[in-house]
Amino acid sequence: MTTVVELLAQTRDLDEDAFVLAHPTPALVVEPFAAARTSDPATRKMTRSFFLANPLLEEPVPDASADDDDGEATQVIHRDQLFAAPEKTFKRSARDFLHPDASVVWLEPATRNQINGILVAGRGFKCDLQFHHQTVSKVHALFHRRQDHWLIEDHDSANGTFLNGAQLPPYERRRLSERAQIRLGRAIQATLFQPETLYRFCKLLRTMGEGA
Repeated sequence: MTTVVELLAQTRDLDEDAFVLAHPTPALVVEPFAAARTSDPATRKMTRSFFLANPLLEEPVPDASADDDDGEATQVIHRDQLFAAPEKTFKRSARDFLHPDASVVWLEPATRNQINGILVAGRGFKCDLQFHHQTVSKVHALFHRRQDHWLIEDHDSANGTFLNGAQLPPYERRRLSERAQIRLGRAIQATLFQPETLYRFCKLLRTMGEGA
């Protein structure tokens, strides 16, 4: 994965056309889910409008015995663990927008999946998008490429896959729209950006002083 800070540095001198030429595929901007928690209501609102799903106050918590697709147990997170202290953030000028550990993942199927256009997300070492967190199942979700869009599918994960705040039923594919908000369990949150929108977001971060 490329960090957002690295992307800002690598593309500093590119205009929008050059950026899109260099990065023609949609991307996920990925952050730890803990970044969604902050004590400042104004910050919560601003962050939510750019990246994050609404805080889920009435979300069902999966049963600890929920079927997982690993041989190794996936940690199931309960409600009292959702409100941990906020993670460290960028300096105040940009912290409303981005966690310091944010990364960019390009939606490009691996060579073995070029024909069927599938990206596998999970904790397993064979996953195309690998996330090392106990609440992420070994095979957690699938991304399916279509001619002009992507679909997401929960793979019966222990802690669920969420799209724009709503938990997805297992094995049902849902279309991803621009700036769709995705969450894998209680660990990973991501926002889908088309190349043009990602360029403008990077430009915004630079304007705020990040990556300068």
